Amino acid sequence: MDAWLKTHAIFVTAVSGALYLAGGDSRRLAGDGRTLALMVTGVREGFAAVRALGFPVTPFPLTVLFTRLPQAFVIRYWRRFFAAEAGDVVMGRHARAAAGEMRVLAADCRVMLAQSGMRAPALARLYQAIDAYAGR
Repeated sequence: MDAWLKTHAIFVTAVSGALYLAGGDSRRLAGDGRTLALMVTGVREGFAAVRALGFPVTPFPLTVLFTRLPQAFVIRYWRRFFAAEAGDVVMGRHARAAAGEMRVLAADCRVMLAQSGMRAPALARLYQAIDAYAGR
């Protein structure tokens, strides 16, 4: 359970940070390759920290998607996901409604990153976006 919670926190905060950089707009995020790349890189950084702390990245499909497939494929996957209505329903609406929660989770993730000793510049940029969006 601890591994799943850590994995989930990294994943949802990175995605939320990317959505906030796109103004909370899932379709706008779908069209922004740079921000999608930042999101993918951030998740990869966070998953490396989870592993450095001795936890497996779980569930396994997230491991495959973010750590075993080429970044270009992963970006295409998320581009299609966020361009569809499901992207807004599943991720966009929750991120927009939960900015305060994302800020708290990002703070927890920052502690986890510090404990792991891993550098995570992409996640740092995504977490700045969370802070800015939650603080408006």
